[in-house]
Amino acid sequence: MNLSKYNIEPSHIPDVAFVAITGLAAFLGVSRQKLKRENRHLHHELIHDDLTGLLTKRAFIERADKRLAEAKPGRIYAMLFVDADNFKAINDKHPGQHAEGDNILKSIARGLKKHTRQSEQLGDLLAHGKREDGEPARLGGDEFAVFAELTARNEQGEAMSDQEKLDAFVARINHDLSVEFQDRPDLDEHGFGVSVAGTLFRPDDTAETMLMRGDYELKQVKAAHHEAQGSYRA
Repeated sequence: MNLSKYNIEPSHIPDVAFVAITGLAAFLGVSRQKLKRENRHLHHELIHDDLTGLLTKRAFIERADKRLAEAKPGRIYAMLFVDADNFKAINDKHPGQHAEGDNILKSIARGLKKHTRQSEQLGDLLAHGKREDGEPARLGGDEFAVFAELTARNEQGEAMSDQEKLDAFVARINHDLSVEFQDRPDLDEHGFGVSVAGTLFRPDDTAETMLMRGDYELKQVKAAHHEAQGSYRA
């Protein structure tokens, strides 16, 4: 091969090859990194709800089941449930337009996101478990859930019963959701509100059995609110 017309001396071939190989390696390295980033992004999109950014029901159940399978004696696991009351009335007021309903769902999501494991606001309630603990999920429609491991003591270091800890968790979420809607008195005319209930882990529980029990507890809470004042606002 005549290399003279390319201004390449035979003695320079190793240098040229090195540059080419180095450039290719660098290109492939960047491509691999980009591919990894895209895969992580795709995975995140697959397990999170488009509207609220919360976990999907399937991802929520898979994560909860994994944690429950690793459960050790003495650990306190809880599942909390949130449901918007009279949400249909909001959408019915704006037929064909979902913006108002979507904004309400996003507001609930914002309130629940305050309760991730990393939240300093819940340092006295959530145990330092897995990073994913406490990440809320949208189960579908206007139904949401949170799975978390609770600590055994309050912020004063005093021991609390499992039920007391669960009640405190429910109360904290109720408070944060109340803050989210405190500037929306217009929603009262529709009887809008948010109901919150929770259930504790029992031996042999799965995420599905906790979901079923939590659904029952939530219905009891909603019925009590309706009986007390016709509607409930968190």
